[in-house]
Amino acid sequence: MQFEDFFGKNAFPVLSLETVRDLNRLALDTTEKLVDFQLDKARTYTSLGFTELRAALQVKDLGSLQNYLAGRSETARQLGEQLQNDVKTLAEIGSHYSRETQKLVRPQTGKKAA
Repeated sequence: MQFEDFFGKNAFPVLSLETVRDLNRLALDTTEKLVDFQLDKARTYTSLGFTELRAALQVKDLGSLQNYLAGRSETARQLGEQLQNDVKTLAEIGSHYSRETQKLVRPQTGKKAA
C-alpha cells in the first residue's frame, strides 16, 4: 500500500512559504518566552530554596525551632500560589501558540475555525 492510497492525495496541506516563515517566527517567539519563563522560575525557586536554608541555619534552640517551623506554613502557601500562577502562565503561552498556529494554517487548509 502506498502513502497516497492510505492517506489520500492531499492528506497534508501544502503551506505557502510565507505561512511557513510565520509559523517558524511564532515557534521561535514562543520558545523564547518559554526559555525566559524557565530562567526566571529557576531564579525564583532557587532564591526561595536558599532563603529557606538560611532560615534553617538560624535555628539555635527550641524557641527558634518553633519560630522556624511556624514560618513554613506561610512559605508553603506562597509556594502553592506561585505554582498556580506559573501553571496559568504556561497554559496561556500554550493557548496563544495554538490559537496563532490555527490562524496561520486554517486559511490554507480550508477548515473553518472551531
